[in-house]
Amino acid sequence: GKKRSREDMNGGESKAAMEEEKKDGEEDLSWESLSAKKQKTENGPSKGLPGGDVEACEKCFIGNLSWDITDDVTRDFFKDCGELTDIFWLKDKETDRFKGCGFITFDSVEGAVKAVAKAGQDLMGRDLKINFAKPRPGGDRRTPRKGGGGQKKEPSQRPEGGTRTVFVGNLSFDIDDDGMRKFAEDCGNITNIRWLSDRNTGNFKGCGFLDFDSVEGVDNFMKKNGSSLMGRTIRIDYANPRN
Repeated sequence: GKKRSREDMNGGESKAAMEEEKKDGEEDLSWESLSAKKQKTENGPSKGLPGGDVEACEKCFIGNLSWDITDDVTRDFFKDCGELTDIFWLKDKETDRFKGCGFITFDSVEGAVKAVAKAGQDLMGRDLKINFAKPRPGGDRRTPRKGGGGQKKEPSQRPEGGTRTVFVGNLSFDIDDDGMRKFAEDCGNITNIRWLSDRNTGNFKGCGFLDFDSVEGVDNFMKKNGSSLMGRTIRIDYANPRN
């Protein structure tokens, strides 16, 4: 499929886009604050997992999972640890088959510490492997934004006369043009897709703008707000016309 053509955000295009920008800033500050308070568990990280001696953080790697694992089962298993804000299952790039492992992110380091303490416990007939996730060089682009845990948000008021452009956010980092066009094919024809990227790092921000060939196409697509796309509850909002 076609790869994303990413561009920096143009100010004032939509209220939703500005909120995404604000959230990114809040997340960075939060992460810096947590980084200063990083701590290791008393027993250290679980053995036999990638990363070796990894410092405590909100994100955990989990492995040796049943092929039948689901988000609901995972949330129930870790419910006594804290709130899970994101679950990401790893799949083979060629076959798209689940690898039996993934990443879970908590709303606090304390929640992740409690989760790592569950290493070796039985989860669907298999001994759970879990460790703090090893940070990627230059940052982890899969770290979820605050508020990206999957709750539907109501869109802003429809512009008078309608619009042909929508903002779409909380997207999978693996989304591409073809995937988005297929998702929207029952709504109308998309004439242009603009993916937003961080102006400093160039990393995809998990959001963008879609241009339809008609106002009706946008109105139809707005009904998909809160729908699941590639495992994420997407957010759709009207875009304000550019000046």
